Amino acid sequence: MHIFCIKCITAKLLLWWYGRLWFHVPLQIKKVLKGLRVEVAHRVEVRRKYRIDGLTKQSSRDLRFELSTGETKNVRDYFRETYKLQLRYNFLPCLQVGTEQKPNYLPMEVCANGGQVAAVAVW
Repeated sequence: MHIFCIKCITAKLLLWWYGRLWFHVPLQIKKVLKGLRVEVAHRVEVRRKYRIDGLTKQSSRDLRFELSTGETKNVRDYFRETYKLQLRYNFLPCLQVGTEQKPNYLPMEVCANGGQVAAVAVW
C-alpha cells in the first residue's frame, strides 16, 4: 500500500493532524489536494482513478456514513470488513472524492498519486 504524499508537504505537517483540532491544519493543504488525481491501491482487480474534491474534517475512525442497507459505519470498519484491510493511519483525515449528493471517502493510505507534484508555500 502507498501512503498518499505530496513532495512539497512534509510528513511532519500531515502528522500534525493527530491530536489537533481541524483549524490547526492549514487551509493550503486542502487547496493543494483539490483537483489532484489519485489511484486506489486496495482493490487489486480494479484500479480506479478519482479526482480529489476535498479533505474530511474527521479521521477514518470517526467519519461515519450510511450504507445502502441503511446501516451506518465508520470508514475504518468499512475497509476492514469489506476489503479485509486494517488501516494503520486511521487518525488521518480521508480524501473526499465523491459529490456532495453521493460522497465517497478514501483513506489516504489506500491512494497513490501517480507522481504528480503540487507546490504550495505553507508558511
